[in-house]
Amino acid sequence: MDTLLLHKEPGGEMHKYSDLDQVENELGVYCSALSPDDSPEKCWQAYSFLERRREAVTASCDWDHPESCADLEKLNDMAHELLATGSMDDVVATFSTLSRVEEMRAARDAKKAQQQAQSEEEGDVMERVFNTEEEEYLHSLFCEIDTNGDGRLSMAEFRQGMAMLGDELDGGTVALIGDAMDIHGFVTEQQFRDIVEAEQINSKSEVANLWRHHHIFGKRYR
Repeated sequence: MDTLLLHKEPGGEMHKYSDLDQVENELGVYCSALSPDDSPEKCWQAYSFLERRREAVTASCDWDHPESCADLEKLNDMAHELLATGSMDDVVATFSTLSRVEEMRAARDAKKAQQQAQSEEEGDVMERVFNTEEEEYLHSLFCEIDTNGDGRLSMAEFRQGMAMLGDELDGGTVALIGDAMDIHGFVTEQQFRDIVEAEQINSKSEVANLWRHHHIFGKRYR
């Protein structure tokens, strides 16, 4: 099915969060129009995440205290940027990626809770060693990309880091990951780990291929 283009409504703002309204409405229409052959599951995953996220940030917003609505403002800004791309593919990719990250965080937290409930003697020593090595490698990789050492990655650092590692990503992909991972404009080390974990699920993603290549071969040069 051909990608539908987002369009701006003429005649000015409907209200303060008109971009967010429009993206949510048009995403729902787009998902509904997909046939079973178009694999609509990913689209509905994106729509469901957007609904949940909007409900959460709206619930935390006190209209009498505008500063409490910062997250809602940022979500609307993201919607505005996605409208500017003119592509529903970007909308679906952005929010479905965020949904995968949310799922990975929940799974990770559940696993940690389960591990804490078990005796350390019941743990598998080799698995703990592997997990430690993986965490150390991810930390080392993050530090290599974080050139100014401030503990977070700007999009410039992210792009330069990928180029330094020998796998420069498509500019649209880098921008999409940046939007998806942090609407504040940077990626923290934990968010970087979440990206890696989430994208390992998506075997066709560029980030997954990058991770597999450097996780296997990168250790040779350390």
